[in-house]
Amino acid sequence: MKKYTLGLFTSFVCISQALGAQPLEVAPQNKEQTREKEVQNGSGEVNLSSILQDFLQNVSAKGFAFGRYSSISGDNGSGSAWQYRAKLDITTGKAYGYSFTGGVLFAQGSSAIDQGRVSHGDIQGARGIAFNNNFADRFNVATMYISKDIEGDSLKSKIDVGRMNIVSPLTNKDLDLGLGGQIKLQHKFSSKAQLGYNLAAFESWMTDHIAYNVRRRAPMKGTSSVADQQTSAIGIGNNLSMLHIYGKDIAGGLHFNLVYANIWNLFDFMTLGDIGYKFKFGSHSIGILTQAAFAGMNKDPYITLGHNGAEVFSNLNREFRDFSAQHRGVYNVQINYKNNSLSSKLGFLGSFAQGYGVLLAHKSGIDTAGKFWNGNMTATYDGLGIFGSGSFKNTSIGIIYAAMQYKISSAWSVGLDVSYIFGDNHFPVLNVMKPEKATIDLSTTNNNGTLSGGKTSFIDATFMEIAPSINYTLMKNLVASFTCAFFTGDIQFFKTQTTLRLGF
Repeated sequence: MKKYTLGLFTSFVCISQALGAQPLEVAPQNKEQTREKEVQNGSGEVNLSSILQDFLQNVSAKGFAFGRYSSISGDNGSGSAWQYRAKLDITTGKAYGYSFTGGVLFAQGSSAIDQGRVSHGDIQGARGIAFNNNFADRFNVATMYISKDIEGDSLKSKIDVGRMNIVSPLTNKDLDLGLGGQIKLQHKFSSKAQLGYNLAAFESWMTDHIAYNVRRRAPMKGTSSVADQQTSAIGIGNNLSMLHIYGKDIAGGLHFNLVYANIWNLFDFMTLGDIGYKFKFGSHSIGILTQAAFAGMNKDPYITLGHNGAEVFSNLNREFRDFSAQHRGVYNVQINYKNNSLSSKLGFLGSFAQGYGVLLAHKSGIDTAGKFWNGNMTATYDGLGIFGSGSFKNTSIGIIYAAMQYKISSAWSVGLDVSYIFGDNHFPVLNVMKPEKATIDLSTTNNNGTLSGGKTSFIDATFMEIAPSINYTLMKNLVASFTCAFFTGDIQFFKTQTTLRLGF
């Protein structure tokens, strides 16, 4: 598989050169710019100063920053925490279609909190962030890759090679990273209608969802546990390949996604498909959406983990054999409505096969409702991730959900998310809770870094999350928001989040 990946990267370069030689129709302005460069030194040779000038012109930046305060309270106590995160990706201008992107990520703190968590030390000293062996705390170069763009009147192609975010309906586009390459093709039929193809392969990679799971499972070799800061540097060596085909605004309001992924020697397939249609009536639209995801684990699964140039052996491989569902699936049906002031949706998500863990992230491209149940309780077991609660054998989930967002004015909006969740879902038990149901203690979890300070317990919970929210736009792309959630039923606690977020 390693040879396959190296061969694919070589193909990327060959395709780039081949496409570069094709007589694609290029915008006249690009032709003129190219001719100007060729004659600047009078010989047609490459002028390095003009290339450098092209790189420095039209530099673009993309990212976000937020500060957040979270609190949680229940029958067994309470907790609170501050969290900060900033992501900035800078892309140079283009020279002969080539550009370079580099990005940094700053993260401190977590909003997945439990009983006993206090915010007293979140300032981390008088000199700023101490990065004192905290798993979630980072400040580093996250992305670094080179791109080749080729543009025609209706067809665009792009090749990326290097260290980049893994962007797909299966992943978290902001945090998940891979070392490898991807080819993107986009065909525009009109100003809105388009069809796209993305092919990607990564030799070394890691998703945030899997990273938290690795952290909670102690390696077998060496010590009985790995320090958080060491665990944060672990990567996956099972080659990841992905194909994503999508369409937008085709035949009026049709849109779809088709995704296939393979994780060598771990998951034979991970698939996601959705199709929807929007009926538009002036400023109003009614949409229908159907989604399905299905994943199949290898019959003899083995995860290859690496740290500091050496392989790391984990309890995960034993757990795959003893506890994991080989086949997992979910389906989702939804109807939605939108006008100038109101957006709303109503739907049902169910599962099939042996489990419901089907994604590389907690929720990713599966569109439901809710603020905390699907990724903000433990950051590990909740949601629809392949290593979460839905990865265990004989688990299932059902969700009846509804959500609305109403724009009161140009600055103010309010929202409400309601989710009713049931099934043999093996939801994690937080210390702040006092469940009346008998807990399920799985030996698949150990004492390393769990939120309870020991082995994580689970319950097959029937509960409701009711989450009202309010947003205030202070200025363009700067939004203050407050969200709270009431959990009732087998899971009972109250959680709040206050966030100030800047997007750019």
